Amino acid sequence: MRYALAILFFSFASNLNAAPLPEKIDGINLNIGRMVRIDLQHFESLTALIFLSARCPCSTSHESGLAQLAKEFPKVRFVGIHSNTDEDTPLSRKHFQASQLNFPVIQDEHAELAKKLGAFKTPHVYLYSPNGELLFQGGIDNSHDASKATEFYLRDALMAIHDNRPVPRPEVRVLGCAIKR
Repeated sequence: MRYALAILFFSFASNLNAAPLPEKIDGINLNIGRMVRIDLQHFESLTALIFLSARCPCSTSHESGLAQLAKEFPKVRFVGIHSNTDEDTPLSRKHFQASQLNFPVIQDEHAELAKKLGAFKTPHVYLYSPNGELLFQGGIDNSHDASKATEFYLRDALMAIHDNRPVPRPEVRVLGCAIKR
């Protein structure tokens, strides 16, 4: 039994060591409809990569809270990633332009970044230090509906980092809709 727990702990701990990031993300910024390149190897600040969906009610319910966190933590670079291959670009662009997110949402063609990082649901957050170390991954909070959340995992992680404390829960469960590949 002790060995099984050790293996389980090792598996959980090693999940936080997600695959290394690619050097850059090239894609359409769905908020403005233009091609952009985001350099991921030279973080200037704490960076939150957030996998989002144009159709998922869970993802949509968290958009206003994410916009608020981006305002509250202006030194954190927020980047939305849209990887769902079953949501076409015109539909997604229309959704994200109307969402009023105050950070870019990049189209991840063929879900390559989602595959590389292991993102499987929306919204799924990966929070990286300026040197590229994964500090937190998982759901934004403990509810499918942001208005019903009672635990705020991403906010807690950002506050801990802001206060120079360890992230209290570096990996949490992701709730939401599956990313269609």
